[in-house]
Amino acid sequence: MTSLAAEVDRALTELHPRARGEFEQTVRQALENAKRRSAWEGVPTDAKGYPLGYFEETAGCFANEPFDEPVELPLPPAKVW
Repeated sequence: MTSLAAEVDRALTELHPRARGEFEQTVRQALENAKRRSAWEGVPTDAKGYPLGYFEETAGCFANEPFDEPVELPLPPAKVW
């Protein structure tokens, strides 16, 4: 166990339950953010920050999917003036 893990574990046992919940939520969010950033680390990007080839790979991916138009709802009755 690292020193950080031990410190987090100790904090979880010592904090008030309400503060413990907030602390856990903050740590989980930080962990998710770190995972998301590290997943894209080293991936070459274009000038706008998109991964190279992203649009070429995804263009037309819904081409053979059925398109269901929304059902038109009846108009509400107009007020008589």
